[in-house]
Amino acid sequence: MKLFIQAFLIVLIATFVPSHDLNAQKTGKVSYPTLGISFTLPDGWVGQETDEGMLVGHQTIAGLILLSTHEYTTLDELRNEATTGLQDGSGTSLNLAGPSRTLNDRTIEAHYTGTLQWQPAKAMALAVLNRQGSGVLMIAIATQQVYGDPLEKALRQIHTSLQFTKPDVGSLIAQWQNTLRGTRLTYMDSYTSGSSYDGGIGGGYSSEARIDLCPQGYFQYSSNSTVGVGGSGVSGYAGGRDQGAGTWEIQVRQGTPTLILQFYNQEEYSYALAYDGDKLLLNGKRYFKTSSGEYAPYCP
Repeated sequence: MKLFIQAFLIVLIATFVPSHDLNAQKTGKVSYPTLGISFTLPDGWVGQETDEGMLVGHQTIAGLILLSTHEYTTLDELRNEATTGLQDGSGTSLNLAGPSRTLNDRTIEAHYTGTLQWQPAKAMALAVLNRQGSGVLMIAIATQQVYGDPLEKALRQIHTSLQFTKPDVGSLIAQWQNTLRGTRLTYMDSYTSGSSYDGGIGGGYSSEARIDLCPQGYFQYSSNSTVGVGGSGVSGYAGGRDQGAGTWEIQVRQGTPTLILQFYNQEEYSYALAYDGDKLLLNGKRYFKTSSGEYAPYCP
């Protein structure tokens, strides 16, 4: 499961500490209604949420279980992904140990051996399809010295408890609609570089995008960018354009709230929405949200 392992090995290596140091956040039944996913953590196991999913550990059983979602839709895709393993060039290398096994019409099992931070390690993965939305990837991993049946047993118990339902996205959509309706979203970026000697060439760029989300359901969009060079006898400029308008809405795609801009010319822009503290992020970039005075949205 290369994509899954890559997403979590950074977290795993950073938190590969004795199990009793794991900060408990989730126990028992765990539900994510907007994903339509629920499962039960076995007695004694606690989960810690991360940006990518969940780490699950135990006070006395060594190793960790890692949970995340995936968007594969067929068993063949899961089998192909299972063969890739992971080599990070820094002492971690996990390779498929024998062929993957199909457990049922929605689950495959795969085992891996190799090294984790130069130490011999083992891992077991279960990948489950979801006909109604995002599937689930689960991996039990530990150094070879402490890897044992109790770790695998806990992984299988979580898998057995896994349930899928139709995602309940209504409340999430309403929340983001209320947050963004009647606001202006502005992205700004710039860079300048001066010449290092007299008569040399300096340059830079600036970029700005503005989205006005009107309460009536339509939007205004404008963007401009400039790229300039300047020096002794040299100057230049390129870029800049205004774009049309259309309608906007909030959807949940692959479990992520997403702003959809549907232009009247049928072009579509989509932005994954998130907050980092009090910073609004669209596709991982910070946008400033304003709603009054000269920074209010233009909604004639």
